[in-house]
Amino acid sequence: MRDLTDVVVELADVRAALAAAPEDDFETRADLRARQDDLRAEAARLRAAQPIDSLDEAELRGRLERLERQRDRHLSAHIGHSAAAQTGEGGGIDPKYVHDLHRQMDEAAGLAEIEDEIRRLRNALAP
Repeated sequence: MRDLTDVVVELADVRAALAAAPEDDFETRADLRARQDDLRAEAARLRAAQPIDSLDEAELRGRLERLERQRDRHLSAHIGHSAAAQTGEGGGIDPKYVHDLHRQMDEAAGLAEIEDEIRRLRNALAP
């Protein structure tokens, strides 16, 4: 049986490939979306099947650290606020587009799922 962390990482990779695929490459995009759906279903099955209390502390910490690194790498790719600050003066990016872009990036990377798993692991490690 595969590890949930591996599935979440692969899901993020598939989302990144989907985001990078040309919009007119319909076959590739359809294949990636199908894989994304399969991975989401697999992740849900693994979460439901694996009681967190069956893992030792080292395994929990290892998973937590991997997911935190993945989340941090993703968040570091966000466009800084200074890039959006100069709109209306001939430069910069409109803040509403930056916010929309960040939301789409987060969705494509599965940030909500990653943060859910991080919370779940932190709760299990709490004294």
